[in-house]
Amino acid sequence: MPQTTEIWLMLASVALLIGYHLWFLRELRLRPEHTTIGSARALRAAWVADVMTNRRDILAVQTMRNWVMTTSFLASTAALIAIGLLTFVMSTDGVTNLIHRLNFAGTRSQDLLTIKLALIIVNYFLTFFNLSLAMRHYNYAVFLIGMSLGADPEPAIDRATRHVQSGAMRYTAGMRGFYLSVPLMLWLFGPVWLLVGSAAATLALWRHDHTS
Repeated sequence: MPQTTEIWLMLASVALLIGYHLWFLRELRLRPEHTTIGSARALRAAWVADVMTNRRDILAVQTMRNWVMTTSFLASTAALIAIGLLTFVMSTDGVTNLIHRLNFAGTRSQDLLTIKLALIIVNYFLTFFNLSLAMRHYNYAVFLIGMSLGADPEPAIDRATRHVQSGAMRYTAGMRGFYLSVPLMLWLFGPVWLLVGSAAATLALWRHDHTS
């Protein structure tokens, strides 16, 4: 019975998260102006064109530096959490009893607990990977924004814009990894907490993903 409950609540949580993101991707494609990602994408394109056309180099460098520093901090945080969890996996005996006490409906298998921890670690490593790629794109963009435009500025502006947009999307993917870690962490305490965390994360994402 606990194993069946675990499976059904886990499937409900996965369906909720995947269903929301499929719906949001459809809305992003059809009505991007109603989403924060679509609005930010348009603003970033306008910003790159403005700083390159008007040669606002100091503003560009300061802004890009802030983006790189923020992304670097979050990437380091994700890596440290993943390493910390790896250490935690090696010494789970001290907290296993507390985890099992808060598990109201699911199975208390030690093997399943190890799988949950492994998924959390993988999630944080993917988060680190996306944020690292975001820094890579931002660094490329810094060089491109500082280049001379020449007779035809459009190719240089388009190339710099692509790197800024790619960096921003990787940054967004990394932040989604942090959001996803909330229900995954709660899953350690049972499938009921996983469903609660998935519902809370979906609601927070819906409020964050849409402009007023």
